[in-house]
This record gives sequence, C-alpha cells and structure tokens, in this order.
Amino acid sequence: MTTLFILAGGVALVPLVGGSLRRLSLARVPFATTLVIAFLVQGLARGRFMSTVNAGAFAVTLWGVSGVLLIALLSRIRSVPSVGVAMLGLASNLLVVLLNGGMPVAAPHDLVGPSGAGFYVALDASTVLPVLGDVLPGHACLVSIGDVLLSVGALTGLLELSCAREFQQAESAYLHSGRTQGRFFGRLGAPRPACRTGD
Repeated sequence: MTTLFILAGGVALVPLVGGSLRRLSLARVPFATTLVIAFLVQGLARGRFMSTVNAGAFAVTLWGVSGVLLIALLSRIRSVPSVGVAMLGLASNLLVVLLNGGMPVAAPHDLVGPSGAGFYVALDASTVLPVLGDVLPGHACLVSIGDVLLSVGALTGLLELSCAREFQQAESAYLHSGRTQGRFFGRLGAPRPACRTGD
C-alpha cells in the first residue's frame, strides 16, 4: 500500500515538474483497471485480516498470483522506461516471499505471528536472502529493497507519462475540441484521443 500512497503524492507533484494532469489522463495504459485491482489485492493479502483468520498460505498465494499478474501486465507498457524498475522491485519481493513462505521482517511487527499465520514472517537465521526482506526503515514501518524499487519505478513512470511529448498533440486537440468529454478532466463529451502506452 506504500506504493499507492507514493503515487497519490506523485499526482500532486505533476504540475511542479512541468507535467499535465490532463495529459496523464489521456494516456491509455493497457489493462489499467486490472493493474489497480492487482495492487489492491496485494494490499489485502498483506493486511491484518489475513493474520487474524490464520490464512498465511492463502495470503502468500493470493499475493504471489497478483504479483505475477502485475509483472506480466507491466511488461506491456514498453514506452515507459521506468516500468522496468517497478518490475524489478516486484520480482525481488516475489522471490523472497516465495522462498520464505512470507515476507521476512527484521524487527518485531504487529502483523508477524506464528509461522503460517499471516503474510509476514520473522526474519531469523533460517531466512533465505534476508537482504531482500523488510529490513529498511520506512516512514512508519520497515520496507524491502523491492518496495523501494517498485515505488521509485511507479512514481517515475507516472511523472514520465504526465510529461510525455507524444501526448501533447492529443492534449492540444482535446483542449480545442468543440465538444465535451466527461471523463477525468475538461469538458464533457469530446472524443478521447488515441494515446496508448503499450504499443
């Protein structure tokens, strides 16, 4: 969920880096809705509910399947270079979680219970690739190297899309359209220009 908060902050940064929120809205990201749902599913799998109902194996499976789906979908966005950084972060997290049956955490965590109780497991001498676990200090919790790469890649990708020159012509046509569009920004009903990021 940290990545989602960073992306929300990134939207606020768009005007400060010379980007355009309208231009960002014109970027048609392949399977955008599925990407958002997969991110939310990952957040659910890492949440308190899974440890409360002792569903560790299910949480890891759910998180793993959504992680593979995210990597596959992100690979379709070939025109945004920083997406590769986000994919590397996802792959790093996926590797350490699958090798350890959960995300290893280096310090006491209120979501770390008995083995198999939830998504998080205690980092100890038996942990495989402990450097990839949640070992870095974050704002309010520990984060992994994969979390950092994912957040940096996602934030940079958002800013790249908001500044992309290939969308400037479409944005100009959109702004000068005599009709209204009704989705995201601007006037309702204008035809949505064909700006794709995955082709």
